[in-house]
Amino acid sequence: MHTLISRIAELPPGWVYLIAALLLAAEVGLLCGLFVPAASIMLTVGALAHAGRLSLWLALVTTTAGALAGDSLGYWEGRLWGRRLREGWLARRVGTQRWRRAEAMIRQGGGTAVTAGRWVAFVRTLVPRLACAAGVGYARFLFFNAVGVAVWVPGTVLAGYLAGASYRQVIGTVGPVGTLAAVAMAVGLVLLARWRARRRAYDRRARTPHETGSPADAVDVTSDSPRPFLAAALIVRDERDNLPDCLASLAGVVDEIHVLDTGSIDGTPELAAELGATVAHATWNDDFAAARNAAVEGWSAEWVLAIDADNRLVADRDALVELLSRTDADVVRVDIDNLHDEVPYTHQSGALYRPDTAQWSGRVHEQLVGRTGPARVRVAPRSTIRMAHLGYAEPAVRAAKSVRNAELAQAQLDALAAGTATAEPAVVARTLLDLGRSLVGAGRRQAAVDTFETVRELFPGTPEWLQATDFLARLVLAAGLDEVCLALSEQLRGAGARPEYCDWLAAQALAQLGEIERAWHLLAGVSEVVDTAGRRYDPAALRELTDLVAQLRHAQPVHGGADGPVR
Repeated sequence: MHTLISRIAELPPGWVYLIAALLLAAEVGLLCGLFVPAASIMLTVGALAHAGRLSLWLALVTTTAGALAGDSLGYWEGRLWGRRLREGWLARRVGTQRWRRAEAMIRQGGGTAVTAGRWVAFVRTLVPRLACAAGVGYARFLFFNAVGVAVWVPGTVLAGYLAGASYRQVIGTVGPVGTLAAVAMAVGLVLLARWRARRRAYDRRARTPHETGSPADAVDVTSDSPRPFLAAALIVRDERDNLPDCLASLAGVVDEIHVLDTGSIDGTPELAAELGATVAHATWNDDFAAARNAAVEGWSAEWVLAIDADNRLVADRDALVELLSRTDADVVRVDIDNLHDEVPYTHQSGALYRPDTAQWSGRVHEQLVGRTGPARVRVAPRSTIRMAHLGYAEPAVRAAKSVRNAELAQAQLDALAAGTATAEPAVVARTLLDLGRSLVGAGRRQAAVDTFETVRELFPGTPEWLQATDFLARLVLAAGLDEVCLALSEQLRGAGARPEYCDWLAAQALAQLGEIERAWHLLAGVSEVVDTAGRRYDPAALRELTDLVAQLRHAQPVHGGADGPVR
């Protein structure tokens, strides 16, 4: 080490600046810090500046720039390679204990740990990669890292400058100084983490029991264990039959399972506890969003998987963790395969989210929204994660849920009308749409039609208008009002709905009107059926309709028609 530094010190000033900047960048960016500590280089640069061989200000600028560049490179390496870093030569070189200590430091301290990590040699090399893996956004990382670099780099260079009479003597003190700094920083982080944990515990105890459940069922937020990466959250009531299979599907995928029971009488909470879940209790207040938000109160997972007892998870744990580690999203949408007694379909739902930046909104058919602004949303590949939903497989169960949801939506509308809830146009439109679709499932077709017409009248040009028109078109189609369905399908087409979906609707109406040839031409261009809400219908439904129209087509002479297919 001393020989290398001596040779650098003998080089022309320009080369010293360049080599110092490159070594500082390589310390983190190329992991050279595991072999050659950069502090020695900075002390040497400071000593040379004291001797008049280098400009002190230029030395400060070049070394600081090199450190910042190397840290940014390390961060983007973490984004590119994710958890594979833990499985390769780097993990073997660093060692399991060191890696875990650094990982725990980042997860417990967040931005503060990024700043503090700059002062600890082995942590300094890993922090950018771990910060990315822990979900720290680049802008946040850049700020806290710049604070650390702005203190550590000039401080070390100035230490060499002030002790410039003998840079070898200064270099000899790097070990003790580094050790003292590491110990002091570690103690500070532990104290900070404990203070934050005790503060969360105090806040949790200050809440009422119906918000967070009994103390016996609460998560131990004062634990010193690292922050869990992914936890599952369920709200349940009388789900004893569904719960075992749901929790079994989570095994090996999530780090923790939290169950919020809202008044079961069938032994669901006891069974959940037996199966290893952490159970809390809450009073049901006719608000799904409030219950889902209460389910994550008082615990600290970086990511939450919202899942119901009638869901079954299919996921690749490694691919999922890598996806969540690399994304900058607040919400990740997941494919949900719905077993339905009429037409099975797949839709996407925001099932994965960061509880620090996203929360639930909506009394019924709740959705994830950003806490301080629009949520950043990404979509997970089906090969990484998907869920099966069994709740609509039985007609009686589906109808009962629809009746319940219609009551909740009506209660929300009443609150909006009474001024006890924020009556923003988007909220009113979404609540009306929720009411209409729930009325359809409850079998109250005329009430649903009236509700959808209200949405169309009050909220033209909105996503709710589009979906209300879609529901209305299907209702009139089922009622045999085929000409009305054709008119609505053209309105959907003009408003931006998928052309194939509009053709699918129109083909059904034309077939019922006896215009088989036109229906056949429309269906020939339909490869999949995706409605205005993004629900992708089972291909079997399209095949069944196509086969039926083909049979009708062969059963009667073909009448071309001057107008051709409806387009």
